[in-house]
Formats: sequence, structure tokens, C-alpha cells
Amino acid sequence: MLTEAHRLAQARLSAQTVTELVQVWPLLDPADTFATTDRWLVAVRALLTRQHDASAALARTYLLAFRAVEAPDADPFDPIVIGPLDPRRLGISMVAEGPARITKATQAGVALEQAARAAQATTAATGSRLALNGGSDTIVATAQADPVFVGIRRVTSPGCCAFCAMLAARSADGLSADFNRPHGGCHCQPETAVSGGTQMATDQARAFLDLYRQSTQDAGPDAQNAFRRALEAQRRGG
Repeated sequence: MLTEAHRLAQARLSAQTVTELVQVWPLLDPADTFATTDRWLVAVRALLTRQHDASAALARTYLLAFRAVEAPDADPFDPIVIGPLDPRRLGISMVAEGPARITKATQAGVALEQAARAAQATTAATGSRLALNGGSDTIVATAQADPVFVGIRRVTSPGCCAFCAMLAARSADGLSADFNRPHGGCHCQPETAVSGGTQMATDQARAFLDLYRQSTQDAGPDAQNAFRRALEAQRRGG
């Protein structure tokens, strides 16, 4: 299955990104973030820009293969590959999750070592999301521009969180880029859909949709929490 192979390739890229972010973390001294943030950020910008471009390249390859299978007779259309990460926005996001988070936590009385561990984890999750945006944004942009594609589904990892499962459920019943809202540590991917194509919503997404309908029927504004509780109970075997 092309989509699952692509999701796994992006997941491997995510894991590599996290590993590299951990490797450059020592460039930041939690006890002196003022003096060491710039050198850390230089390394972070370089690796995330590279990984973002690699993610976009994976998505381009996937889109060409997917289109060849699902719409072999359609006119050619070159995928819209998203450009490089905005270095300013990248810097704002990573500083907020790293040095700034450490400072805020220690000012609130959190021990420096604990604050640093938490910031390392949040920068890894945020960095992974920023890198994988290269691929997901490429797919969304192409799906919106290529007349062959009629929409987007969300494809999840087996143990995805309730938020991702809910969006996958909704995308099984309707196609929209709104269902592609990745978060830190998320390994979901968007999948393009072709009118009359053979690629249908996954069994997992349809199962999520069935559970969503059952659990939220009378939930009203508490639908999201009702679905989360039902999913947790299902996974516990309850």
C-alpha cells in the first residue's frame, strides 16, 4: 500500500530528526541559555531545514506514484513541492519550546534539570512536526491544485491519540484539508483521494468512524471527550 509505505518513511524521517535534535541539544546550556541559544539554534535550523526538504521530496515521490496508480490516464501534473522552512518562524517555535520554556519553568520554581528534560522533549516533538510539515504541506498543496484529486483523508499510526483518531474518523466520511492538523510527535499523514479511484478509507479509519458515531450520538458539545473515553475503553478491552 503506497500510503502506508509513505507514512512509515515519514515516521523514519521523524525518528531521525528527533535523534539529531537530541545530539545537538548539548549546545544549549540550560544554566546559561542567554549565551548559548544562538549556537544551538544555528544547528537546529540547519538540520530541520534539511529534514523538511527531505520530507517534501518523499511526498513528491509518493504523489507521483499514487497518481500513476489511481489516475493512469490523467494529464501529467507535477506535485507542488513546498519551499524551505521560514527561518524566522522556525526560530520562534524552537526557542519557545526550548530556552524560553526552561527560563519560564525555573522562574516558576521547577528544578533546572527537570525543566531542561521537559524542554528537550518539547523541542524534539516540535522539531519533528516542523520537519514533517514539508511532506504533509506538499501533499495538501498538490491535492488542492491538481484537478485529479478530490480531497484529503487522514491516515494514522496504529496507536494514534484520540484527537488524530477523531480526525481520521471524520475524514473517512468526508474529504478536507481541515483533517490534516498535525501536532508534535504526530505520525499521521494526509492521503489524496481520486474520484472513482481504488484507494478507499482505511479499515482503521472506518472503525474509528463507527466508534465515533456510536459514542457521540447523544454527547452534544461533549462529543470529543465522549469519543476519547470510548476509544480508551476499547483499547483497554472494555
